[in-house]
Amino acid sequence: MTFQLIIIGDEIIHGSRVDAHFSAIKTLLTERGLRLHSVQYLPDDRALITAQLKRSFADGIPTFVTGGIGGTPDAHTRPAAAAAGSAEAVRSRA
Repeated sequence: MTFQLIIIGDEIIHGSRVDAHFSAIKTLLTERGLRLHSVQYLPDDRALITAQLKRSFADGIPTFVTGGIGGTPDAHTRPAAAAAGSAEAVRSRA
């Protein structure tokens, strides 16, 4: 079985932060006899993230997404995933 990986963050693309997700997820998958189909690095751009998630959903390949989920103004992953899946993003009270 194959998986896609999307790594989100301007700080990763601009080099101010080093990505550790790619190697960690690749290792976890390999240890289980699974493999990565593709890896993409995206900036903190909600429209771009939404469009790529729509393509990923259409591909039918399970996709891991890292980054863009913090409490900062550039955290677009949750609302982009909701928009890509035609759902509403609802904030948990927990």
